[in-house]
Amino acid sequence: MNRNSSDAKPKPGNRGPRKPSSRSAGKPGKPSGKRRDQGADPKRKRPDGRRTGKGRASSVHRSERKPAPGSGTSDAGRRRKRKTLSSDKAAYPWSGVTGDVEIITSTAVEQIVDDLGLELPPERRQKLLDHLLLVREINRDINLISRKSENEVLLVSLWESLLCLQNERWRSKVSTILDLGTGGGFPGICLAVAAPDLAVTLLDSRRAKTLALKRMVQELDLKNVTVLHDRAETLPAHLDDPSFDCVTARYVGMLKEIVPWSAPLLKPDGFLLIWKGAEGIKEWKVLETTTWKMIDHKNLSSHRGVLFLQYQPADA
Repeated sequence: MNRNSSDAKPKPGNRGPRKPSSRSAGKPGKPSGKRRDQGADPKRKRPDGRRTGKGRASSVHRSERKPAPGSGTSDAGRRRKRKTLSSDKAAYPWSGVTGDVEIITSTAVEQIVDDLGLELPPERRQKLLDHLLLVREINRDINLISRKSENEVLLVSLWESLLCLQNERWRSKVSTILDLGTGGGFPGICLAVAAPDLAVTLLDSRRAKTLALKRMVQELDLKNVTVLHDRAETLPAHLDDPSFDCVTARYVGMLKEIVPWSAPLLKPDGFLLIWKGAEGIKEWKVLETTTWKMIDHKNLSSHRGVLFLQYQPADA
């Protein structure tokens, strides 16, 4: 029997000759379909002119890829960023402490206070330290501050909060302060501890944060601090006398949003203190500069500062 005969019956389990697939039904020797790793779409090109297949993984090594415009991932951008961060850290009084070493200490607080030239008795310095430790403890359950580099954030927040006490013109005319979106009590609680003659009101729209603030005020025994659960835009309607000498705001929003909230809460010639990045000056320039006069701008770092604005309404 001829085994090579074309009419031979296939054995059980043998599928027989393979039929041509629909993919190979096109030109002889060339499949009509494409695999993901075959061919290139002539209509699709990379920014550098190279062609790429649809859905195909990039064949360009990551070291050869060009960063997208504005991504800030170029070598020069990374060098500038490293330089900025290193220069900012070097400016802090507690710089040089790294690793797992505990940096929330009385020594760090004393360095900050002394660097700012503030004369505070030991009991007030201890309260500043106790406040930082309380924020860190409560921050495990309630998000008061960023948990990334938590200790560093606490010391920076304390330093930034106390820095405004260096402005004697502002300090001599202020006795009541409203702290908008106070979060962990920065700068409100820090100012209340450092200057007990100030009457400070802490405002936050989140009940969990206001409960945490009340705990801090109670444990620190701060008689000059009031905590309110409200929003800045509705607060004037809920207060008998919504006039403060100063409104402070850190990480609240853009200046064009903060100003309408602050104006109804300020006395004529009152002050608005804003902690802002490099965009702060630009945001101020688009305001009514006849109503809001900048009396000071203290640099906190190469990219951040405190704006001292005085409210001078036309009908005052």
